[in-house]
Amino acid sequence: DAKLTGKIRDWFYNVEMPVANILAQAEIQGVKVSIKKLQGLDKAMSTEVNSILLRLNKLVGKEVNWNSGKQKIDILFRQLRLPIQGVSKKTKQPSTDKATLKKLQSHIVPYLLLRHGKLNKLLTTYVQPLQARKDQNDRIHTTFNQAFTVTRRFSSCEPNLQNIPRSGELGEAIRSCRSEERRVGKECRSRW
Repeated sequence: DAKLTGKIRDWFYNVEMPVANILAQAEIQGVKVSIKKLQGLDKAMSTEVNSILLRLNKLVGKEVNWNSGKQKIDILFRQLRLPIQGVSKKTKQPSTDKATLKKLQSHIVPYLLLRHGKLNKLLTTYVQPLQARKDQNDRIHTTFNQAFTVTRRFSSCEPNLQNIPRSGELGEAIRSCRSEERRVGKECRSRW
């Protein structure tokens, strides 16, 4: 306290400390979610992920570990003879990253791999972890970081509610799991 002087001291006590109290209250209150909606999304997305994997295996005529870069390379560039779009600097093998798959998505296999990747990421990054993080009152409690970013914007972690996609059907579906609630005389809202 002795080192804080003038405008810095005023800023600390008049801005930073009151905001810290508001963020602490928001962390304690948490965000109300509809667990039924999250469970429904989990089931639908898991079903589609598995369906895509089965369809991919059927299309190529064998069971493939689609998480294996080597097996993907064999299927895409040797079996299907799709044009190589680039080479990985690390492995010196044909690239199978997202950018490459986007270039090849006119073919059904890269298209399905992209869809699978997107679904699986949203499922394992948001839908399933949000269910695991709920408390007995179906609330998710994040940690807000007040002075964590260079831009001085707030961030959140454990879970990071800010990174849930805002656009697209799946992002909107995940965000729709937030439950609006009203309190006497106040409306409580969050923008995740």
